[in-house]
Amino acid sequence: MKTNYHTHTPRCKHAYGCEEDYIKSAIKAGFKTLGFSDHSPWPEVKDSMVSSIRMDVEELDDYVETLRALRDKYKDEIEILIGLECEYFPERMNWLREIIKTKSLDYIVLGVHFAEEGKDGFSKYLGRNCNEEDVHLYLKNCIEAMETGIFTYLAHPDLFVRGYGRWDEKAEAVSRAICQKALELNMPLGYNLNGYAVFKGTDVIGYPYEGFWRIAAEIGCQVLIEYDAHDPEFLEDEEIFNEAETFLKSIGCKVIDELILS
Repeated sequence: MKTNYHTHTPRCKHAYGCEEDYIKSAIKAGFKTLGFSDHSPWPEVKDSMVSSIRMDVEELDDYVETLRALRDKYKDEIEILIGLECEYFPERMNWLREIIKTKSLDYIVLGVHFAEEGKDGFSKYLGRNCNEEDVHLYLKNCIEAMETGIFTYLAHPDLFVRGYGRWDEKAEAVSRAICQKALELNMPLGYNLNGYAVFKGTDVIGYPYEGFWRIAAEIGCQVLIEYDAHDPEFLEDEEIFNEAETFLKSIGCKVIDELILS
């Protein structure tokens, strides 16, 4: 069964194609379910960085309404789910809980890229040039976020390896802690095809990182292959999905293709 729960829209300012383009590509590729989880906006944020990587608060209503209309239009061809990809910003979790309720969102993807430092700004990007303190901050955010019960699954959990730039005892310990918590909470981990496409065949230590997924397999975590689509045609790349699935199963990962949504 083909599914994808990690799909973006141009509102995040770094994706291409309208929502209907993604849906048409998913139908063409034989998907049963397509979940949209564009980068969540946040209220009362003035930092200029934020506006360049996620939708604005004022766009949220149109995002939900557009997808609801398309869900109805294509209901006989594909299941459309509406969610968000969100950071873990502790001071904004109450706002997120309210949005989930008032907008009747289907699910929330945890994507840790930054850490909250104050009302008007966030930390540096944790997927680049991370020191040991940054890596511990990444781990702290992942663990605390998973424990909130808000998030359905953790996207690209090995993003920090790209930022840290090496695989050593520290990286292994952090990976093991993330995987142990995911197992404890029965939370799937997302094997990211967008990262796979970017770093495949390069000498860069990127993500997905093999060492992380061998730990996930050893511990027994559920693994969900996610396209993290920023371009509709990427959903039609079946070869990249098959490569990922073959690798994950070869190392003993428990690959799932469907999220259980309450």
